[in-house]
Amino acid sequence: RHPAGLLGACPHDRLGGAVGVGAGFDIPMKTVLLVEDLKASAAIIAQKICNIGGAWDITTVHTLGAALKELRSRAFDLVVLDLALPDSGGIYTFKKVKPHAGTAPVIILTVTADQETQKLAEGAFAYLVKGEFTDQEFSDIVQSAVGGPSFMRENDMEKISKNDNEQEIEVSS
Repeated sequence: RHPAGLLGACPHDRLGGAVGVGAGFDIPMKTVLLVEDLKASAAIIAQKICNIGGAWDITTVHTLGAALKELRSRAFDLVVLDLALPDSGGIYTFKKVKPHAGTAPVIILTVTADQETQKLAEGAFAYLVKGEFTDQEFSDIVQSAVGGPSFMRENDMEKISKNDNEQEIEVSS
């Protein structure tokens, strides 16, 4: 699990299952199954997810078998899936994961920009070729997959909280 096989949340985000910034803000923990065979790549992807802000509980596995076991044991809000795994390869990996993902969107990460594979991956939330997308593009896709605007960066929430407090002060003056 994140990033070395242990259950984990983004270290700066976890406060007893939810995080909040300012009075009245609670963000539910979003659960992610990250399926990536290369530990260094998994750590980088997990960090990219943590950098989005919000509360993330990331489970990292390195094989299709382990991914299917996790998907059978609990529901996830998002699946980030590498197609090239030690026990599976190509579109077969997605076709095995998708039925077990339930309502969780699946973001495919791959090293090949193969048009045929991309067509066969219909049903995936997004198909990203490693090294060909920016951190901002990845962030936008992940946020869109898990619910978009309600899952804001903490500094945006601080601005809103500050503005709310200023309005309260103005009203009570």
